[in-house]
Amino acid sequence: MKKIILLALSVTLFISCSKSDDSFVEEPIKDNYSNTILMLNEGNFGLSNANIDLVSPSLSEFKQNIYTKDETVLGDVAQSMGFLNDQAYIVVNNSNKVEVVNRYSFEPIATLTENINQPRYVAFAAGKAYVTNAASQSVTVYNTTNFEFIKEIKINGPVERVVAESNKIYVQKSAYGMGNEIVIINTGTDEIASTIKVADALQDIVANTGFVYAISSIDTRTNFYKINTENDQVMITFTSTKVKNGQKLRVDRNELYYVANNDIHHWKPLDTTVNYTPLFTVKGTGYGLLYGFDVIDGRVFTADALDFKSKSAVVVYDLKGKKVGNFQGGIATNGFYKN
Repeated sequence: MKKIILLALSVTLFISCSKSDDSFVEEPIKDNYSNTILMLNEGNFGLSNANIDLVSPSLSEFKQNIYTKDETVLGDVAQSMGFLNDQAYIVVNNSNKVEVVNRYSFEPIATLTENINQPRYVAFAAGKAYVTNAASQSVTVYNTTNFEFIKEIKINGPVERVVAESNKIYVQKSAYGMGNEIVIINTGTDEIASTIKVADALQDIVANTGFVYAISSIDTRTNFYKINTENDQVMITFTSTKVKNGQKLRVDRNELYYVANNDIHHWKPLDTTVNYTPLFTVKGTGYGLLYGFDVIDGRVFTADALDFKSKSAVVVYDLKGKKVGNFQGGIATNGFYKN
C-alpha cells in the first residue's frame, strides 16, 4: 500500500539576528530561500523537535524553523538532506519518513514512509530516489515523479551514506566504525552490481565529476581511495599513519576536505600521498565539537553540539583558519547545505 501524504500548507517564519565577527548588515531574506545556507538540526531524540535554520551568505541574517507549517513539525531526528532540481528531500530518522519540499519556498510536496525504517541518507539517479535504512539494512527506491515506492534492495549490513555518479548508486556499507565495503547498484535493474572492499572502517564517501572518493580509518591510520565510476576500479589508494582517524569527507569546488580528530585537512583529487599538515585545528574538546562540518564556497562551517540539549555553537572559518562568523544553531546541528 502506498503511504504518500501530499501536502499544501503555508510558511511560518521566525526571524532572529546572528552574531558575526563583521559588523551587522541587514539583508532581508525573502520567501525565496535560494542563495542561502541551510542548517539541519537533529533536535533531541524522542522529542520531535528537529528543525531547519538558514543563514545568508554574508552570515549577517539568520532565520529559524523554516520548515514549521501551522501545527506541523518536522519530526524526530533530522538526519540529512538531499536535493533534486527544485526539491529538497529531508530524511527524518526516528520518525521513519522523508519529507519532500520545494527547496526555495519549503512548501510541502509529499511525505515518503513506505518501507522506510530508520532512514539515513538519500541520493538520486534515473528518475528515482534511493534511501538508506539503518534498521532494515536496505536501500529503498522511490519514483521522483509520483513518489511511489518501487523496490527494497537488501544490503544485509550497516548502511550510511549513499551517492550517485555515472547513473549508478554507491552505498556506504558501514556505520559507526563497523563495515568496510562500498556497494554499487545498477539503476537500470536496481540490483547490486558489485562491491568494493577497503581497509579498516569505511567512514565516508563522496561523488564528484566522474569519481567516487572514500576515506576509511582507525585510531592509528587513515586510508584514501579514488574510484573511477566508468569501470568501478580503484585507481588511486594511499595510507597515512601521521593522519589518524580521518572522517567526514566533503567536496567543495572540486577539492576534498576531511576531519582528523580536531584537524581540518585538504585532499586534492590528483594527490597520491597525504599532505599531513592540516589547514588548521579547531580548538575544543568533547564528542560534539565537530558534530556538524562542511565546506561551502571556500568557507568551513562547523557546529559544536555541546551537551546535545543546548543550541549548537556554529563557527565559520576561512581556509586558513581565520574565524569569519559565529552564531547559534539549533539542537545538534549536524549539517550545512548550499541552497
